Amino acid sequence: AVLAAGVDIGNYDGVNGTTSNVLVNQNTNPATTVDFALDAINNGGSSDNFTLSSSVPAGWTATFYIDANGNGVLDPAELTPAVSTGPVAAGVEVNLIARVDVPVGSVPGVNGVSFTATSSVNATQSDTIANTVTVNAFASVDFFPDNAGNATAGGTITYAHTVTNNGNVGDTFDLTVASSQGWTYVFLDAVNAPISSVTLAPGASAAVNVRLTVPAGAAIGTVEVGVMTATGQVTLASDIATDVTTITAGNLSLTKSVSPVGDQVPGTDLTYTV
Repeated sequence: AVLAAGVDIGNYDGVNGTTSNVLVNQNTNPATTVDFALDAINNGGSSDNFTLSSSVPAGWTATFYIDANGNGVLDPAELTPAVSTGPVAAGVEVNLIARVDVPVGSVPGVNGVSFTATSSVNATQSDTIANTVTVNAFASVDFFPDNAGNATAGGTITYAHTVTNNGNVGDTFDLTVASSQGWTYVFLDAVNAPISSVTLAPGASAAVNVRLTVPAGAAIGTVEVGVMTATGQVTLASDIATDVTTITAGNLSLTKSVSPVGDQVPGTDLTYTV
């Protein structure tokens, strides 16, 4: 008698002719990929070609590859995507890699993923292995750009910055500054209201302006370096931006007046004030 079509797909166990049904979990950060090594065995009585499919969270993707050398690792020579196993003789095992793409912004937590092999001889015959991907809480903040400018003694200068939460958890980022000259800085929001922190959801950004007040009497040529830091209250993620200010001479303005004003008769004493 000829055996009906059949397939067994499971996790890679390194033993030819068997699979593992023990759940495998992969821990990872957003914007990465994770690989699941799989075994698929043709349990039918004739050669078959098994279609490969997956179930992953919305926005994620899974791509299959043939693990030609059967070592459970996706090697450089094996990077041709596969939608099926290709012909598999009865009783023979084929080794696979399912690469799951975890996109930017994926929230922390455990996510179910599953992989299915379906017979092309009899589409009612299929098997599925279920695994999980745990997305780590990932903290990252970007404080940019660095700036440079000129200012005069007794004046002010304002630098524009952006703070972006590149992590996958929300946080409030405290804003601090270290001045090389001990001068005064104020952080301002997009409407120039004073602030000391910004609260950002994952992926969100906020405009942050930094205003430096230069003391009267600051010497021409003085270089002030302000190092601004954004630090997460919860995650402690931090980044810096640096503003470099050089003190230059102000424009000289002369005002001249005469007294008395207007047309005068010859012999009138005129007083000029500059």
